[in-house]
Amino acid sequence: MACTLPGDCATNACFTVGPLGGVCSECDEDADCTWGCHPGNPLSGDCATCCDGSAGCGCETGAACQGGLFCTQLIDFAGIIDQSTCSECSVDADCPGGELCSPTYDLSGLAGQHDCIAPGAHANGEGCTAGGSGDLQCASGHCAPATLMGIPVVSVCSECIVDADCAVGTCMLPEVEVAGAGLVVNPGMCV
Repeated sequence: MACTLPGDCATNACFTVGPLGGVCSECDEDADCTWGCHPGNPLSGDCATCCDGSAGCGCETGAACQGGLFCTQLIDFAGIIDQSTCSECSVDADCPGGELCSPTYDLSGLAGQHDCIAPGAHANGEGCTAGGSGDLQCASGHCAPATLMGIPVVSVCSECIVDADCAVGTCMLPEVEVAGAGLVVNPGMCV
């Protein structure tokens, strides 16, 4: 059920995602749960639920994650969507043997997590970390910010970042768009 205030819900928990609205849920913060509160999606009507602190579980702090996992920011949309999840790593130094800490996204559910990957393991359209080792995470060598309404939300491996990366044509930067009840990402490509 859609909501704007906690009192709108029998559970007294309205999980709100900025201008996308809110949805009556089991929780709206980690304090409502033994572990963390996994995000709801007002676009699809999916409720936020308490989760078990495993990888991919929503979190506000590391206390919401099981031992050995980090609470790492996954999606940051200028104060509208700020979602963190329990992850295998938070930075490259958390990974063994030269592996890199890279995000995977399930934007339809405002979910995902950071995992340790081999350099170059992610194909175009898959997540990467802006700056730092982001370009090294991508088989293409290009990690570019994907924007929603002109505001960077996530970064994804792309064919290009600037026109000079294209043998022919120009670079169309990655974008995140609302598609039905979720978000989808279109990687950057030469057009």
